[in-house]
This record gives sequence, structure tokens and C-alpha cells, in this order.
Amino acid sequence: MKPWLLPASRPAPVEPASVPPSSPGTELSYPVGRAVVEPFDKAHGHDDSQFVPEEYGNYLATSNEIYSAAQLRARLMGTVPMRLFKGRTEDKRAMPDHPASKLLDFVNPHWTPARLARMDELSMCLFGESVWAIHRENGVPKEIWWLKPSRLLPVPDEEDYLSGYLYESQVNGQIIRFDADEIVWFRYPNPLDEFSAFSPISAARLAADTASAMMQANRNLHKQGVQIAGMVTPKGDRVRYTPDQARELADDLQTRFAGAKNAHRWAVLRYEAEFHPVTFSPKDAEFVLGLGLTLRQVCNAYGVPSPLLNDLEHATLANVREFQLGLWEHALVPDSWLKAQEIEEQYLPKFPGFNDLPDYVEPNFDHVAALQVAKSATWDRDRQALEVGALTINEWRRKQGLPAVPWGDAFWAPVNKAPVEDAKALPPAAGDGEESAAGPSPVEDAQALSVRINAAGILIRSGFDAKASMRALKLPEIEYLPVRPVTVQPIAAAEGGETDPAADPAVPDGAPVDPPDDPDAEPPDDPPDDAPAEDAPEVPEELAAEALRWARVLAAMETELSMNGHGGH
Repeated sequence: MKPWLLPASRPAPVEPASVPPSSPGTELSYPVGRAVVEPFDKAHGHDDSQFVPEEYGNYLATSNEIYSAAQLRARLMGTVPMRLFKGRTEDKRAMPDHPASKLLDFVNPHWTPARLARMDELSMCLFGESVWAIHRENGVPKEIWWLKPSRLLPVPDEEDYLSGYLYESQVNGQIIRFDADEIVWFRYPNPLDEFSAFSPISAARLAADTASAMMQANRNLHKQGVQIAGMVTPKGDRVRYTPDQARELADDLQTRFAGAKNAHRWAVLRYEAEFHPVTFSPKDAEFVLGLGLTLRQVCNAYGVPSPLLNDLEHATLANVREFQLGLWEHALVPDSWLKAQEIEEQYLPKFPGFNDLPDYVEPNFDHVAALQVAKSATWDRDRQALEVGALTINEWRRKQGLPAVPWGDAFWAPVNKAPVEDAKALPPAAGDGEESAAGPSPVEDAQALSVRINAAGILIRSGFDAKASMRALKLPEIEYLPVRPVTVQPIAAAEGGETDPAADPAVPDGAPVDPPDDPDAEPPDDPPDDAPAEDAPEVPEELAAEALRWARVLAAMETELSMNGHGGH
């Protein structure tokens, strides 16, 4: 049953009987209710017309400044959906398939979520409040309907804070009563009256009325005001024109000199006359400056930077992004969180029969372009926390409402960092010492092995024996694969023919030309794997540690260069 089709047989509000004071020991949800709630409000609803009069809605149609500010806010707030979670902070879990979340995505058969969001924001800009009526089927919320907030009166209760709402029908003035759990009531806080919303128009209406009056005066100046080019008067104080002479002179001037085709014609008069031009200066009314002042006053009330509404006196293409970011950070983001908490407080409890009920609502700013720079900064901070071990991948994923991954509880430390307690100490090689139950990851083994191989390369290039260098760095022995020496030869010589070194520019003068290899010759015997090189000294432990340190430095430099976009060069 839709809210406006409620049966007329609903009981009309009646004056309640006097409520006896609560007995000692009775727990009240509203401890000061008896000092705040008046009997008349409990029977007829709280009158909030002082702060939210019906005529505030007319400003959307009569004030260009309020229309522009309200529509800008409504368009932007319509791009912020609400996400429902189970749990908070790092323990939260997104619940997009819960009926409460699906209803926010559906609203009702005739409205879209974006339309509802815009109507909510327009209502907040005009009345400082917005109202949802929840339609149920078999006790389950199925539809959300927007109600005009200026027609809704809250019914305070001295024990339960609010016992319901009264809605005045705009068709026949019928009063429709809603229970407290049938309404979601969004409103700006009002410290002057907690049961009334606080409309931004209360602060902006003087500026809006001034701007409207200035525009109407300027319109009347052009439509009804005196717009003569000049006056013609007799010359001298003693001369007077008769009515016939005045009409004749006016007709002659209009006929002979009015219009572009009669411009610059000579005038011949039968009697003396004086011409007096009449001019009006826009400076007299300070019209343009006055409109700019009223626009800025309205923008202040709505938290909108005036350059975003075409007040371009101090705006440039360079700072327009800063104005957009300021609008979001100082106005729209806080208001989005206010709305999210009202949904959490009033809307979610309307689904009590469902298991695993969401208990946290968060606005989703992922599609807000102006906030993506701030989001990139958040990504950078999280990445740095991951790199130093202050945050694990699964902790970050839980904070985003994402499920954990099997490898997300480990600290993925950079391979170029290790604890140093002894300058001569070497970190254990892969497979040395005790390992965790899961064992080292393939990535960790590969990175550690790469650093040790680079350190061995440093020792080998410094003149140490290859196998001794591998042993010093606790690397596994590598199989020796002999490679035949290759000599650059002319093609003819390689094929067994004769060639003249002087005729071949690839062979320097006087360079010997090796005979081609015999394809049938036996390869030299491979040395045994365990045979040490002749006279190959062992690598001192201090030099091995120094080579490993330099290998780590080179790995860190390559990582830094790759992060800065320079590749591995």
C-alpha cells in the first residue's frame, strides 16, 4: 500500500490523557523528555514552520542564486552511492547482496536511486530536511518513497523521543499518521529547536531577496522607466509653448528625426528651443557589484565556492580544481557522512528479520574526480605502510571491505634490507636455518638468490675463482659446461677455402688466420665437478660480506630507478 493511498479510516490525532510521572526505577530512552515535550506537540505534532516554512520551496523557482547552488550540490550528491558493510574499520565486510543494500539500488518502480538522491539534496537545500517513507510487504521493506518535508510534523514522545509522524495530504488536507519505524528523517542539526530542521535559506534568504529585488528593479527600469533621449524646452524663462505648439514640435521631431534612417539630419524650427540630453549611469545603483555580493553570500550559506557559479573575478583555469576540491572537502563529504549515519541509525534497523544484518554505512567517493588526488595520496600512504611492515595485505583488504587472501598475512619485505648486528655477518642463504611452517615463498627465494649471484659476479670480476666465490656466498655448485673458443674468420676460411687477409677488411693486417675447426675432433675432457681450481684461494669472509653488501646496494638502486620510471638503466 502506497503512503498516499492509506485508508481514510485512520484515527485522527486526539488529545492524550495526562501522563503520570514514571515510577522510580523506570529506564527512559529520553531522560529529559518530560521537560521538553509539550502535550500539544504530542497530540498534534511539533510545529516547525518557524524554521522550515512552506514558502522556502518557492526560492528554487524565484532565486537564480539559490537554484544554481542547490542544483550544483544535487547533481554532485547524486553521484555518491551508499555502501553497506558488516563491521567497521579493518573488520568490515561489504554486503552488496543484502536486501537493505538492494533496496537502496532499486528505490521503487518509478524512481531511480539518482533521482532520490537529487530530491534528497534539493530538499536539504530548501528545507534543511528530507523524508523517506518505507513501504512494507509482509513486514519486509520493499519500496522507498520521498515525502515533502514541509508537510511532515514529528510527534515527540517524552519517553521514546519520537512516537511517529503526521503528514498532511496536499489533496484534501487529510492527516496521515506514520509510525516511527515507517519513516527515515534526514535533517540538519538545529540547536534552537531539536525537533526542527535548519534550512540554509534561513541564512541566505536576505541575500537572495536582495538579488531578486535588484533584478526586478533593473527589469522595471527598462520596461516601465523613463527612457527618453532628451528634452526640448523654450529658450528663456518668459517663453511658453502652447499645447498645440508642443504637440506639433513633438510630432515633427518623431517624424523627421526618429530612427536610424533620419540620423544626422538638419533640424529647422520656427521658434527658438533648447535641447537637454537625459542619461542614466549604471554606477548610480552599483548594480553589477551588488549582484556579485549577493551571489557570494548565498554561496557561503551553501558551502559552494562562488567561482563554481561563474563568479570569475578571482578564478583561473589553474585554481578551478582547488575550488572543486574545497566544495567536496568542506561541504559535500561531511554532508554525505551525515546522511550515511542517518541511514545506519534509522534505515538498517527496519530489517530485523534478516541474518547477518549490515551495521555500517559508508559513502562511496570512488567516482568523484575531484577526490581522486586525495585517494592517490591515501594509496601512497598505504603502500609505504605495506613496505615497512606496519600493515599487511590482508589488513589493508579488510579495511577496504575485501576478503582476505592466503598469502596476505605475511610481511613482504624488500630483499635489499636485512638486520645487521655484525659487520662481518652474512644473512642465511635460502634453505639455511629454520623455516616457517609455510616455508619461504618462491618470490623470496628468487630475490635472495639473485642478490647472492650478483655478489658472486662481483667477486669473480675481481679475480677470484668462480667456485670459491660460489662457496663463500653459500651458493650451490654450478655445473661446468666448457665452451669452445670462437675466432672471427672470413666466410671462405671457415668453409675451408683460401682467403687473403689483406683482401678481407674484417681481418687486420698481419693477424693470423686460424684454421677451421675439425668437425670430427673430440671435445676436451670435462674437469670433474669436485676438482678445485689450481691454486684457487678461498674468498675471505670479509670480502664476501662486502660483495654481498654492494649487491644489495645495486638491487636497491635498480628498484628505485624502476619506481621512478627509468627502468633498469
